[in-house]
This record gives sequence, C-alpha cells and structure tokens, in this order.
Amino acid sequence: MRLIFFSSIIFLISAIIIGRLFFIQVKNFDVYVKQADQSQNLVTKVESERGDIFFRNKFEETFLVATNKRFYRIYAVPSKIKPENQDKITDILAKNLDLDKDFVMSRIIKENDPYEPIKDELEEKNIGFLDEINKINEGAIGKEVYWSRFYPLRNIASHIIGFTDKDKVGVYGIEKYYNDVLTGSPGMWRGIRDTFGELVKFKGGFTKNVTPGADLVLTIDYNIQLQTEKILEDIIEKWDASGGSIVVLDHNNGDILSMVSKPDFDLNNYNKQEPNLFLNPVVQNLFEPGSIFKPITMAAGLDKGVITARTTYLDQGFVERSGHTIRNSDNKAHGEQNMIDVLALSLNTGAVFVQDQLEKNVFKNYIEEFKFGQKTGIDLPGEISGNIINLDTMRDVNYATSSYGQGISVTPIQMITSFSAIAGNGFLIKPHILDKIIYDDGKVKKIESNISEKSVIKSDTAATLTAMLVNSLEKGYAKKGKVKGYILAGKTGTAQVPDLEKGEYLKDKTIHTFLGFGPAFESKFIILIKLDYPQGINFASDSIAPSFSKLAKFILDYYQIPPSNVNN
Repeated sequence: MRLIFFSSIIFLISAIIIGRLFFIQVKNFDVYVKQADQSQNLVTKVESERGDIFFRNKFEETFLVATNKRFYRIYAVPSKIKPENQDKITDILAKNLDLDKDFVMSRIIKENDPYEPIKDELEEKNIGFLDEINKINEGAIGKEVYWSRFYPLRNIASHIIGFTDKDKVGVYGIEKYYNDVLTGSPGMWRGIRDTFGELVKFKGGFTKNVTPGADLVLTIDYNIQLQTEKILEDIIEKWDASGGSIVVLDHNNGDILSMVSKPDFDLNNYNKQEPNLFLNPVVQNLFEPGSIFKPITMAAGLDKGVITARTTYLDQGFVERSGHTIRNSDNKAHGEQNMIDVLALSLNTGAVFVQDQLEKNVFKNYIEEFKFGQKTGIDLPGEISGNIINLDTMRDVNYATSSYGQGISVTPIQMITSFSAIAGNGFLIKPHILDKIIYDDGKVKKIESNISEKSVIKSDTAATLTAMLVNSLEKGYAKKGKVKGYILAGKTGTAQVPDLEKGEYLKDKTIHTFLGFGPAFESKFIILIKLDYPQGINFASDSIAPSFSKLAKFILDYYQIPPSNVNN
C-alpha cells in the first residue's frame, strides 16, 4: 500500500510539472520569451558629441574657441582605506591637488563609505601620483573619466561664445543660440546583460545612429578680436571706466569681425562669476546714444530734401522747447553755421534745427527705417529692441532731444548697424556672427549676407553724409581719430546717463562713444567704441578718439588696404 501511495504522489507531482511546462512552452511561450528578452536585452541612449566652435582669420584659417575635453575626477573609497594610512594618503592628496588637509581628511575618514569625490576637472598629467597612493593602500583612490566643455581662450569673447550647463545645454551666447546645431542627435544601442547584470554591447547594436553635432565657424576674426580686447582693456584702465564695448562690422556682408565687452568672465569657471556678467551688453544693454545719433537726424533731413550740407542757421547756443532749455554741450553760441559744421562741432541746436524742418511723423518714420526700436535680428540670444516710445507722445521737446540722441535708448548693435546704411550707399545690412556650419558628413552650409532690398536713404544722401563725417573726423571734434594717409569718416558722442528714479540726468556719469568707418567711400569696416562712466575726462574726443585711430590703423594694415590720401 505504501509503495502504491508514494507512486501515486510522484505521478501526481510529475503530472503537475509536465502540465506547467506545457503551459509555459506552448500556451504562454510568446509571453515568457518576451519577458526573458526584456530582462536580458537593454536599450541605452548614446549621447552625441557636441560640435566645436571656431574663429577665423583673413586667410580662412580657423582657431578653436570651444571644444570637448577629457577630464578626470578623483574619488576616495573610505571603506577600503586602513586607519593607519589615512594621514599619509591625506598628505599626498593635499599636496598634489592643492587642497586643504582638513577637507581631504573629512572625506576619507567616513567608514563604510564606498565613494567620496575629492576633485574634478583634472588632466591626465595631474593624476600620475595615484599609483603611489594605491601602492600604500590598494583600492583607496579611484578615478573617473568624463568629457566637459572647454574654452581655450578663457575670457576672450566670452559674451559671444557663451557656455553650456552641467547637462551640456547651451545657456548663453552662440552655445545657446545654435544649441540644436551643436548638439546633434543621440543614438540608441541595444545590448544584453551578462550574468553580473552589466551591459554588453555587440557589433551592429545600434537601433538609431548617433548624429554628432556640427562645427561652427564664426565671422569673428581672431586677430582683430585680440586687438580689440587689448584696446578696450587699455582705455578702461586708463580712464578708470566701469566697462565698455567695441564692435567691428563689415557692412558689405554683415560679418561681425569683432565684438568685445568688459567686464568679461572666464568661460571655464562661469559658476564662480556673478550672473549679471553673462549678459552681452552689445545686444542686451540700452544707453542713450548722444551725439553719434546726429548723423541719423542729418540723414533724414538730407534725404527728405529739407536741408543740404550748406544750409545755414543761427546758433545762439540754446533753444527753448515746451518750457525746457536745450544747450550745446560746450554752452557756447557759434553764430551762423552750416550743416557740415553742425556735425563737426557737434551742435545740439543744429540737430534740433534739422528736426524742426521735418514733420514729426516723417522724422519718426526715418528712425524706424533705420531699425531703431526694433531688433536687428543678429544671431545672438536675448537681443532687446531699444526704446523710442518718447516719440509716440508727439511732444516738441521729446522730438527735439531725440534729434541729438537724448530721451531715446538704443543698443550698440543697433547703432553700428544704422551706420551700415551710411557707409553702404543707403542699404541697411543685417549683422550676423555665424560664417558657416560644417556637418559631420563634410557638408558645409555658408551663411549668406542679408542686405535690405529697399534702401533706407538714397545713395546721394549716403555719399553727402559720408563727406560730412569725413570733415567731422578731419577738422571737427573727432580729429584725434584720424589715420595718416587714409580718409576715414567718424563721429564722437558724449551722452548723459539718466537717473530713472529721479527723472533727471546724473551729473557725474557719462558714456563716451566713437562711431566711424573707413576707407570713407569704399569702406571695409565700421567701428563702434563705447566707454562707460570714464573718470577725469569730459569728452569722447579726448578719451576714445585715439583708440579709434589705433584700431582703424590696425585693420587697414591687416587687410593691406592702400592709402587713400598719400599727401595727408
């Protein structure tokens, strides 16, 4: 009986097992295969490599300014560090990594801790000493490899280039504006888990190929950029200014050849800087332009035909508008003056005279045609539009002050772009920073220039105004901007700074500007220099006109432009 009983039990168990196997292998075969496949197979995301950014020079040679660099992170494994080795390991780490001993010791004494980061952003040459530590205490210190964005020029053109955050996403500058182009697209890789649960990749495992980010070549000329950086640094130091900007534009194609602002910041250590430094003053800061706006007013008057270069008026040193007295910057009356003299002597009353000859809506339309109060469309993030809302009031005093650049606000990029119409036979250019995109497959996309189809002013107006600006630089307040042997055109500006809280102008702060181009009638470049709150100097004619001359001469020599007036 027992034998029969046990035989029955064994038979029953066997029947259950066989039935279960049948259910698994036949009835639910697909379900279990899928589950097994999911547990063994793994699809992982493969990040694309971010593209590089380059400057160029006149020979189309390129200079690396943003790339990806291999770094090491050093970490301790406190759970493997023997107590008797803690002091010695601390000494070695502190000495070689330039760290505080107390900091290092606080990391390595944590018992049972398998991972404590010590220092990152280290290059391979900095970590050779690790073998010494691991000979003392095997497994005490480890290293991790990672890739991070690296900027070889550090502070140079920091506002243009921008940087990426910890997730490798561009947050300022070109890094932000062209983030999608630089990033490319990630791929997907299918692999299997080994017996230890680790991913094993196999050949042909891509289910989606990685598309590396494209490289960008900017319009910035490496040599001109270095020169503008040095010139701006020198004048800020000389006049104890709070900051400033220089922009160089090729109005023939819209290429920004140089753009620098200071204070700047180290792109490799942006997390140690004040965030307000990251904003690009050339496209994101407003200022009242002052006298460099007078050529715009003059352009409107000449183009509309209400004045000529020889039109005269009587300068009494001041004019009255809506109960306000407007004076010349030198507080002098100059008697009968023509429009050439108005620019040469930078007469506020003369600018008001020109505006008086125009109907308000006509004057406003010209300002809008020059794109003030609008974005230029430059390929940099965060560009602001400026502010010409005072003209909506139609008040006489607001129109009078705007004629010489007061009561309206512009950006440096708007101001230099407006001069492209004067230097370029009446046609406004759209400025741009990107020269070309180089894709991973070798294809190249060249960025074409964008010149407005409709002229802002007639070519005759542009030629006349250019001649007037030549006189301004040769004989007027801008004469310290001359370059021997060359005919250049230019205008200085010394602008007051508004106190927005009190509704008046500050008495101890001014902004100095110089805006000019050359050679005058076949120009290659336009230069804008802006100096914020210089000390101990009253006028831009003295503070930055010499710097315009220095930079203009450098560019003329650099491009080997022959002299235009050998007898000068």
